[in-house]
Amino acid sequence: MLNPATLLLNVLVRRPAPCVCRFLAGYSLVLAGLFTGLFPTISCSEESCERIGPYLIGEVLHYSFSWGPVGVGNGTFETSLVTGDDGESLIRLRFTSKGKGLANVLYPVDDCIDAFIHPATLLPVRVEKKTSEGRFICDSTLTFDYKQKKVIWEDRQDQQTVACDLEPGTTDFYSLIYRLRSLDVQDGTNTVQVVVDGVPHQLVIRAGGLKDLKLRGLGKVSCRNIIIDNVTEGLFVRKIPCDVWVTQEDPRVLARMKVDVPVGSVKINFHHREVLSSPDQ
Repeated sequence: MLNPATLLLNVLVRRPAPCVCRFLAGYSLVLAGLFTGLFPTISCSEESCERIGPYLIGEVLHYSFSWGPVGVGNGTFETSLVTGDDGESLIRLRFTSKGKGLANVLYPVDDCIDAFIHPATLLPVRVEKKTSEGRFICDSTLTFDYKQKKVIWEDRQDQQTVACDLEPGTTDFYSLIYRLRSLDVQDGTNTVQVVVDGVPHQLVIRAGGLKDLKLRGLGKVSCRNIIIDNVTEGLFVRKIPCDVWVTQEDPRVLARMKVDVPVGSVKINFHHREVLSSPDQ
């Protein structure tokens, strides 16, 4: 059974440029970074974490990632405080993922994506992406330069640099995925601009209905459907997750997501949540 990323690369795009291949592979692991396999359930309260804006420091979220009945990857989504190169504290959102089973033999996956946020302004600082999917490798940094009002993407693998204007409210896609759980979309919509690999995209986020979902270790939980629509067109927006559900009780978490692929769909389900006893510094 092939990893969905393999299908995206082989079915959706035929003989694409190397940078496009790495872009698609990297985006699939935005989601894979949310997924993990079987661990014992650990419960914790929101009060166990230090809260900085919408971010719960020391929290680790675990999800299961499957294509049809087959589990194809493990991963975590961890929030911590780290010290930057200049000695300043930063919030780090870390997505990690590894393939498993036969899928990983056919298409090895080993990724780490770090998104850094300034704790005082809650603005994105940079995104460091090191992903490996089969023969497709990405090693890049996305930097938000507020003095120059530019977003700069440095692709070390392809040895190229791309820049675009930094508009007010612009964020990165990885931070947005985390913040879906805390956005107040019950009344009206949110328009968000995200930058992916140096290219800006506009997304519209709005609320759907309520439904009770059965979650592992939690039983039936009331969840809100979050609908993500695209304003711009392109490869990126065709891979926006759909059927997104967020729990309504604190601490709100992403409960379920789905991504359509040329053959079937990738399903993402909340597995469990834990708190680090000592956040990584």
